[in-house]
Amino acid sequence: MAESSPGPGGSNPESIIDALADLLRLATTYVRQQVETITREKVVLPLQKVGVAIGAAFAAGCLLVIGLIFVAVAVVIGLGHLIGYGWTFFLIGAVFLIGSAVFLVIKGRNLQR
Repeated sequence: MAESSPGPGGSNPESIIDALADLLRLATTYVRQQVETITREKVVLPLQKVGVAIGAAFAAGCLLVIGLIFVAVAVVIGLGHLIGYGWTFFLIGAVFLIGSAVFLVIKGRNLQR
């Protein structure tokens, strides 16, 4: 059997093909690692920070709403003892109606401009 003879440069063509395949494999591995590193540093870590901030803001908002509910219940009970529950609900309803009328007037003026 005849072995393939070395080319003009003194190297075997199959070894050149293997060397080129290794070089291509090395280059793709390097590019993949660089893309992964850049993606982690520039995309993933900032998104994780934003996610933590949004989660903390959501938790703070939930605690605020729960606290406001307890304060509102305490105000209703306190006013109920002072002026009676019928008048308490009437007073709270009147405040909401006046507030909504003021809101509508302000928004109506802004829309006309």
